[in-house]
Amino acid sequence: MGPKRHQKNVQQQPQNIPVREEPHEEEESDEPEIGEQLQFITVRQKQKGGKKGKGQQQQQQQQPQQPSQPQAKPKPQTPTQQVPPPQPYEGKKQMAKKPPPQRYETGKGDDFPEMTSKPHAWSAKGAPTPSPTPSTLTSVESLLKETSIQTPVTPVVPKTTETTTTTTTTTTTPTLVISSGGDTGKVDPRRVRDSDVKDLATRPHTGQSPFAPIQLYVNHFLSKFNTKVIYQYHVEFVPEVINRGSRYEIMQKAGPEFNNLFKYDGNAILYTMNEISKSTIRVNSDTITLTKVAVLSNTDAKSSQFFNILFKQFLRILKLTLIGRQYYDSRHKKEIPNYKIEIWPGFFTSIGATQSGNSLLIDVAHKIVRTTTILDKINEMKQNRHSNDSINNAIASGIVITKYNNKTYRVSQIKWGMRVTDKMASDNPQSFLSYYQQHYTKVQITDKNQPMLEVKVKRAGQFQLIYLVPELSYLTGLDDEITSNRHLMMDLAKVKFVSPGDRKKQLDNFVASLHTHPEISSELKKWDISFSPMMQVTGSVIQEPQIEQRKGLINGIKWALIVSQKEKADAIQFCQILQRESGLPEPTVYEIQKFAKESFTNDIPQLRQSGHKFFLMVIPNRTDFYDYIKKKTLLEHKVITQCAFIKTLSKGRPVAVKITHQLIAKLGFAPWMLRNRQFNSIPTSKTMVVGIDIGHNSDQRGKSVVGVVASLCDRFATFYTEAIVQSRPGKEIVESLKPAIKNALKAFHKRNGAMPQVVMVYRDGVGDGMLNLVRHFEVQACLDAFADIPSIYGAKPKLVYTIVKKNTNTRFFTNPSLDNPPPGTVIENSCTHKDWYDFFLVSQKALQGSVNPTHYHIIYDEAKIPVVDLQVFSYQLCYLYFNYDKAVSVPQVCQYAHKLAFLIGRHVHSSVTNELSQNLYFL
Repeated sequence: MGPKRHQKNVQQQPQNIPVREEPHEEEESDEPEIGEQLQFITVRQKQKGGKKGKGQQQQQQQQPQQPSQPQAKPKPQTPTQQVPPPQPYEGKKQMAKKPPPQRYETGKGDDFPEMTSKPHAWSAKGAPTPSPTPSTLTSVESLLKETSIQTPVTPVVPKTTETTTTTTTTTTTPTLVISSGGDTGKVDPRRVRDSDVKDLATRPHTGQSPFAPIQLYVNHFLSKFNTKVIYQYHVEFVPEVINRGSRYEIMQKAGPEFNNLFKYDGNAILYTMNEISKSTIRVNSDTITLTKVAVLSNTDAKSSQFFNILFKQFLRILKLTLIGRQYYDSRHKKEIPNYKIEIWPGFFTSIGATQSGNSLLIDVAHKIVRTTTILDKINEMKQNRHSNDSINNAIASGIVITKYNNKTYRVSQIKWGMRVTDKMASDNPQSFLSYYQQHYTKVQITDKNQPMLEVKVKRAGQFQLIYLVPELSYLTGLDDEITSNRHLMMDLAKVKFVSPGDRKKQLDNFVASLHTHPEISSELKKWDISFSPMMQVTGSVIQEPQIEQRKGLINGIKWALIVSQKEKADAIQFCQILQRESGLPEPTVYEIQKFAKESFTNDIPQLRQSGHKFFLMVIPNRTDFYDYIKKKTLLEHKVITQCAFIKTLSKGRPVAVKITHQLIAKLGFAPWMLRNRQFNSIPTSKTMVVGIDIGHNSDQRGKSVVGVVASLCDRFATFYTEAIVQSRPGKEIVESLKPAIKNALKAFHKRNGAMPQVVMVYRDGVGDGMLNLVRHFEVQACLDAFADIPSIYGAKPKLVYTIVKKNTNTRFFTNPSLDNPPPGTVIENSCTHKDWYDFFLVSQKALQGSVNPTHYHIIYDEAKIPVVDLQVFSYQLCYLYFNYDKAVSVPQVCQYAHKLAFLIGRHVHSSVTNELSQNLYFL
């Protein structure tokens, strides 16, 4: 199990507990996590790690494209002669090479001819970007110096080749070729800010909502400068200055030319309050060339970047530390000494363009940090006789923090053959140990024989290896050890859960304190900037759908119980309860003779031949047992299994009801359906709904698994499923999406005798900065799949492509009662994006803390479905997830896709046979 990334947590009543296969992760809740997420072990289990989860996965900042502004000419990058910075050790760059083109093919279909696409691999090149030297300074001048960069020391590393699926920033702007399983395409390799992406669907006129209005607060604070305009300039240094810190110093010396009223982003953008008459400014031997790019007003979306630069300065003035993408205050950390854990409070902040203007989005955040080191963890596992591979699996992919500079990293692997006494590079005799002793005089390294932690970082499209010292590295976030401890989870919840009223009060007080802090208020006055009170918005409440339970779907199905002799009596007692709830007949009981994982599967072929449709297995609490059983039964025997611990089965009827629902869904039926569907303009019998999510593949580092789930009937309750094990590292876009969509279309046609008229894709798991790639390659892959359908099958489907984000930082509070909005609350004005077709939807109920709304962004819309119908449709789909009898936070196809990607990526590591493609075997 890994830390749960997308799910939010809330404590539910026992009758609503979703039942899971034990080593699996569990279902819906609605509160963002500490670090990644926080949940009660009795209600929730952890979800996948490695998805860009909240605050845990570091993402590179993207700069907006400025096609109109002049670009610096490429110049050779020569290393600066400076003392190496006091930070982790940088490895040799590993350029992303272009592998041979691969040919993706799917088998001939029963329903229409199969077209074969031949995509190309996509490559990325780039120059290394130096890292800033960590520091904690308070003044504006020292803040500018804080980001000083020096040439990293390059350790000795094996020469390797990496393949990546990430667009990059380069000085030579090479051609970038990208494939999503369809035709290849060439794009500018530079990252594009999400707010700058073009060719997106635009917001249609909505008119008056037919639903009851609701008055809300939202954690947005309008930001405005009371001066008329601010000037934006493009900056170029002649000769080129590679070092970011040196650029800051040069700009600081040039400050009088700007009346000392300027903000510089460290790269090529300068903001001033006054227009600059000079086009060049001389600072010693350096020349600054300035080109005016824009004159920004309060209503200009591009002014949000200026506000973000300014606000980051404010957070540093407050002595908050940037960890990942959020700011935390280690001075006010709360210790839980019995469990060797610290909780660091902090804030998430971002300023962006909304329909109401530039707005400060701010929310409370927490980070879990262990007080024990990675070395302590390694030594503890060695004492318990774990192998090196087992220890590596426990630590790899985890997020660690190095407290000497408060930076976080994701561990790739443990380098057992490296030592802190090794020299850092072939041309540098200095060892890692002496380097730390020289630059961190307060750091003590006592174990000279400890291995090193390898971290892969990508800078400007290049992979670099960083080596960390386990004795100086601390794990962050949640793992099995924490989440399996109910008492610890309860203690964490007391700190983590913040009621809507308390949350609003904290945020209001924080923004108010900006105006009273001497240094910050001085900066605000200089720029004549103010923040308005918390924004008020009007939402609508969609009527909750009614659920129609279905009985007798699995009556008479032959099944088997596989259990050890020790647990046989208790398991049979549970089966009697299960029979009463489900209508199942008495099972064939198979008692394993030898307590080994092979014993659970040895007789399945014989049992399957005798007509047994599924197998209930009572297994020990060991992941290796679960992994083996799932691989064997799904890949070789091709049968449905339900794994459970005897402790879970001892809970009786509530668990039997949930397992009944799971079994019905796994066997291809629907335990319930919607009774009062309210989306009249959507042709339900001719609509296919597709969910896509991406998860981490723990068996192949750096690679990922894509879950694709598509509806096949007009009740959106039966499905085609396919898992794509990505062939290239990274998780940016979906490989082979075109073949997967074509396979789903074939399954739809086979069941319904016709192609769908509308295909509605809900795409989960899109990280910040990936909107441009998804829009231009995943959307195109779907359109290419449609284009391959022969004309004899009718008109091509119309595509609606929606990005779904459930890990938002937006929070709504009822006005004036300061409670959570009720399920069905939809918000489409004021705080939504200025130029997007988007809305927020609260579909689930929070029993503790503040509910987390889901953000829906329609990026491509051919069907032109009325906005209200699309909102209602999306909300009602949240009730069709068959592992939870309440609404989940996303449409059911997204949750199914997530569960599929998690099972394959964490336990199976291979695509499952097509024979099970219409069974929800992953629940």
